[in-house]
Formats: sequence, structure tokens, C-alpha cells
Amino acid sequence: MITFVWLKTMSSSQIKELFDVFLSAFLAQDRLTSESLTTYFHEKIIPRIKREDPLVVLLNQDKIIGFALFEKWGKSAYYLAEMAILPAYQRKGLGKKLTFSVFDKDPFIQKILLVTEIANTWAQAFYESIGFKRSCFVHPDYPIDFIGYEYAKEE
Repeated sequence: MITFVWLKTMSSSQIKELFDVFLSAFLAQDRLTSESLTTYFHEKIIPRIKREDPLVVLLNQDKIIGFALFEKWGKSAYYLAEMAILPAYQRKGLGKKLTFSVFDKDPFIQKILLVTEIANTWAQAFYESIGFKRSCFVHPDYPIDFIGYEYAKEE
């Protein structure tokens, strides 16, 4: 049975599982190298985990199979910093559930923001298919070759 669990802190073995999920998900897209993904994980994801940014994991029998990492953005939005799901569990609606799980965690938010690489048409197609719209949102930590998306909660 697959469950969603919000984690505030993580053990070193859980971080290793998260890393393995991240590598598997992004290497399957055949766009990036394991070296560049490892660097990204240590420079972008580990600091967010240490800051205890909101993190939801997908578990299948206590094994992490996916995750979404958020950052509070202003008073009424969250930034979706990262999401990854093992390839065997993709295309089952879990990415959509992970993305929107933040609305259950914080019912007062109105918007989810994210950026993705211009070259990552796979991610763009996914986010557009679940209702995200291109926006002028820019994250200060990402270069100009990224585009913004946002999802506004319906009233």
C-alpha cells in the first residue's frame, strides 16, 4: 500500500533513499549525468532538508518511492522545489497527488509556484497536464534558462 508521509527530519538512510529516487527518476529522462545530478542534490536539496522545508514522501512498505520538497513562498504560496518518483511508479497519478498534497498540509495557501528548465519539455508537459499555467515567476536561485509555472487554487 502506498502512503504519503510528511517528514520534518530525515535519517541518513532516508536521505540516501531520497537520493536514489532522485537519481533514478532523472537519469531515466536521459538528459543529465549522475555527476551533475549528484552535485545538484548536494547543493540544492540537502540544504532544504537541513532547513526542514516541507517534505512529503511516498512510501511503499516503508521504502521511499517518491517525494516532493516545498518551500514556503510569501503568505499564500508554496514553491515546489523538487519532485521525483521512481520510474516504475510514474504515470499512476502519484505525481499529481504529491504536487497538490501541500493544499492538504496547509489549507490557507492559494498557489503553488515552480520553475523548470526550458529544455525539460517532459516536466512542462506534466505540469501543464495537471493544470499549471506558464507564468512570469522567477526563482532567484535559478538561471535564466528556466521558466516559471503556477497553479492557483480554485475557490
